[in-house]
Amino acid sequence: MTNYQANPALEDLRVLEGEWEVGSPQFPGARGQARFEWMDGGAFLVQRSLAPDPAPDSTWIFGSDDAADSHTVLYYDERGVSRVYRASLRASTWRVWRDAP
Repeated sequence: MTNYQANPALEDLRVLEGEWEVGSPQFPGARGQARFEWMDGGAFLVQRSLAPDPAPDSTWIFGSDDAADSHTVLYYDERGVSRVYRASLRASTWRVWRDAP
């Protein structure tokens, strides 16, 4: 197994590490759990979310592009939905967005 070096471009996401209770405006009142943990020695950050029905459980993998000032995020959920998002964390504001419909 290769010993990867921690990705310095993801350092700002270190505050997310651990377990969180989460909600979504799409599902008012529903509360779920999200766990953030490092993969490959800090090369990537993985989010695993467990959500109450009807929201899907999902996995998010955060990485970086040396030419971008935001993070690249791969998303996949139990319905088989696969998406690519962008994310940033600045001045205590975490933003996740998708440029496609």
